[in-house]
Amino acid sequence: MKILKRIENAQSKNSLILYLEKTYEHLENEGYIEGFRKDLIDTCRSKKNNCDYWDREVATKLGINLKFIKKLKCIENNILNVYVNGSLYIKGHLSTNLKYSIPTKISDKILLQKVSIGGNHVLCLSTNKTVYTFGSNSFGQLGLGSGVEYTIQLEEVMKNCKEICAGYSTSMVITCKDKLYGWGCTENGRIGLDTSEDSEDSDSFRVEKEYFPTLIKHSIKNLEKLTAGSTHMCGLDRDGHICSAGHWRFSGHDSFDHMYTINYISSINHIKFRKVTIGIGGYHTLALTKSGYVYSWGHNRVGQLGIKFSEMKQLTYQTDPIKIKTLENIIDISAGWGHSGAIDVNKNVYVCGRNEEHQLGINKELCVFNERDHKCICQFYKIVSNENFKRIDCTSQNTYLYTDDYIYTSGLFNGNVVNKEFTLIPSSYNIKYIYDSVHFTVFISDGMNEKLF
Repeated sequence: MKILKRIENAQSKNSLILYLEKTYEHLENEGYIEGFRKDLIDTCRSKKNNCDYWDREVATKLGINLKFIKKLKCIENNILNVYVNGSLYIKGHLSTNLKYSIPTKISDKILLQKVSIGGNHVLCLSTNKTVYTFGSNSFGQLGLGSGVEYTIQLEEVMKNCKEICAGYSTSMVITCKDKLYGWGCTENGRIGLDTSEDSEDSDSFRVEKEYFPTLIKHSIKNLEKLTAGSTHMCGLDRDGHICSAGHWRFSGHDSFDHMYTINYISSINHIKFRKVTIGIGGYHTLALTKSGYVYSWGHNRVGQLGIKFSEMKQLTYQTDPIKIKTLENIIDISAGWGHSGAIDVNKNVYVCGRNEEHQLGINKELCVFNERDHKCICQFYKIVSNENFKRIDCTSQNTYLYTDDYIYTSGLFNGNVVNKEFTLIPSSYNIKYIYDSVHFTVFISDGMNEKLF
């Protein structure tokens, strides 16, 4: 590794200290590296034995690095991988003709491994790598053609896929051969599909809907993860670099032009990320580095970026990613529709953003008013701590906290129940995972008790 070679070849105390400081920066950008601690110790031990300028100051710099590596390993050991296991139930309404007053089982014989929901549709990936859709087709987001208004059961769309993502009005998948497909609304370049035709004024000739899965051309290598909101999307490649496309205010490229093709976000391309998340119908993005730091960009009208209004370049949005200085050692993040959440390695929970529906789980008296008189928190605020918390999920108007066995919720639950603070969902509901959109909820369960609803 180059940084270790530079330490080994350092010709003075000052250069040795400089390279140890560069090592810390390297770890900040890369995250935990298996075996690096031993290699660093061995390199420094050899250097100490073969130079006459190793002293307490140099040793202190090494100690700072070793302490940081220990912290990074702790973060790595607390990362939770989520796998869906159970049947899919839906409650709420996805269109005028598609309403469910109680949780209704949609999938029975189909075994699911991942679920992603949009504004009024659901995208599912089965264990045999087949993609299914369900719900409204108002934007072509089901991928079944323009003649389909809605579906009442899971309908097969594609086979041999490994990743799915539903935006508010879009659907995207990555195939097992690393091909990217998308369909639904294409306005603003929100799925990275340039539909312009040859014309001096190409914006006037852009197709705004794709009703079938359409190949999306891009230059990103080893694209693995996808997330999408209302008018933009983000992706994460195998090395932890973030790419995006869509509306210029929210895609993170600090440009005044919509991004119609998927490109890396240059300002953060030197950093490796673990997760990137956009809320359902959301206009803001959170990104978690492999070293436990958080970056945010996009819409901030209700403080959902965790940035003070007084620190904003623009009144309501941040076009380029900014590091949140108040968060560190973070193991999970989630962006909702108008709020955000994070959990650190000590299982402390932090939230910010809109709190009109008590989705932050804090007293509204602690909130400020934005220019539209919405109650919100514009900095990440520590609300609760539980050694068993492993995952946070901010949705449209509520927040869920997961342990291995239980789910806690704050905000709107089950249609109209308002929890003003985080409340345990009774185990009698038999719910494993919950996905909330504005007008409907998806439950994953191996046998729900519908009578409780």
